[in-house]
Amino acid sequence: MDWSNLSIKYARAFFNNYGAQLQQADFWQIKQASSEIVKNKSVLELFSLYQQAEQQKIIKIILNHFKLPDCFSRLLVLLQKHKRLLLLPNILDEVAELFLYKNKLLFFQITSCPELSASQQDQAVAYLERATGMKILYELSEKQALIAGLKMQSKQFLYEDSISCRLQKIHRKLVRQN
Repeated sequence: MDWSNLSIKYARAFFNNYGAQLQQADFWQIKQASSEIVKNKSVLELFSLYQQAEQQKIIKIILNHFKLPDCFSRLLVLLQKHKRLLLLPNILDEVAELFLYKNKLLFFQITSCPELSASQQDQAVAYLERATGMKILYELSEKQALIAGLKMQSKQFLYEDSISCRLQKIHRKLVRQN
């Protein structure tokens, strides 16, 4: 069975029913929940060991812990009923993507070395908005491996100008010449 397509179908069905209720703050909670669940997938496997009444309590705990909207309880119940709870992180990722698409947003991971100042962040985001014609949501991080520079990456786009990138280009050029 193609789990990826199945995850997409669950996400689309969920989003068709509840997507209008989701806010930008929910997007961030969904991303965080997905990331944490991927790191601790065994918790989802334990979920199936409990009886119906305990599962309802666990669903409330999950929703509260990840600060997800109540509409996600229906998704969790459905996934448990069909014994597909392990699809949850993939479904959450897809729901986040659908939210971005519906709201004409793009999510970028902006990595720099050294850390960007507030004005540099504003300039980077303004550049992305001009280049893509969309509103930008982003997360910042610092990565020493860039040596110096900036990398801005979404699922669709990559903008990078760093010493590391320049060195890679030089290396590829030298390898091709030899």
